[in-house]
Amino acid sequence: MSLLKNIVNAFKGASAGELIATAVIAKHLVPPKITPPSGFTIKSTRPTIGGKWKISYYKDTSPNIGKSMTIGRSIVRRSEGGDYWKFDWS
Repeated sequence: MSLLKNIVNAFKGASAGELIATAVIAKHLVPPKITPPSGFTIKSTRPTIGGKWKISYYKDTSPNIGKSMTIGRSIVRRSEGGDYWKFDWS
């Protein structure tokens, strides 16, 4: 509860424009919910320029070979060698 109270106190006296700008920025800092195909493990998810996200992952059968992909908000599904990734941006 104290975290919520601190957030509310931080925005007291802020203009509507400042609140809207903060909400837009915060929306781009929340990563998508990722559903990898079975047999894949996500190592990291980090933001890049332009509201995109870089996802590093590996296949469970070959953990020494790391791969990555960069996705934007328009991507909700991606095919990778017959396996399908799902991304939920809500």
